[in-house]
Amino acid sequence: MQGEVQQIARAAGWNINASGGVEDGYIALVSVPGRDTYEVQLKELKSALGWKHLNRERAHLLMSTLPIEIEFDGPQHDPSSYYWKLQITKGSATKWAEKVLALIESNEMETTICTEEPIMAPGALTQAAINRLNEKITNEVFLIIENDEELRREYERTVKSMGKRDVNKLIGKGVKATYNLINADGRENNPSSTLISSHLKLKLVES
Repeated sequence: MQGEVQQIARAAGWNINASGGVEDGYIALVSVPGRDTYEVQLKELKSALGWKHLNRERAHLLMSTLPIEIEFDGPQHDPSSYYWKLQITKGSATKWAEKVLALIESNEMETTICTEEPIMAPGALTQAAINRLNEKITNEVFLIIENDEELRREYERTVKSMGKRDVNKLIGKGVKATYNLINADGRENNPSSTLISSHLKLKLVES
């Protein structure tokens, strides 16, 4: 498939490795007339440039050398992910890399590199928002209970029978199991629900 590169976009935090380095932190947003905008990974481009990973400065450099069009291929969508699993072709990567290397050799980088922070891709934005929601999903469930007259009444009856500590603990476990989440780092010590004083932060199981 062939399309116009609109932007080099910043991907979400799931691309940060265990040592804190960004592995595939940036992708290309490619618009195909009459179809859609796709999130295209740049593995072949990094390979052609000899770059192990992309960072903000390199993303700016790529923005300064955007080709008119690129070709990309691969499966249209991975059902297990929010991301389009498409790759730039080797041919397009080679041509783009040549433009980048020519700019580097011309010593004009400082005047031509875009200084605007790369935007976050829609899929990455979605995932980042979901990650934040997962961290505080326990609080959100307790807020629903707290603000719903019927649920609040049943909660108070159950607390009277079993004790608040045990009830809250079981609700927290139920949230975790229902959404197939695991413990993230740290606790939320200032939840907005008055039914709890703190709760574990949660996250999706990493695939």
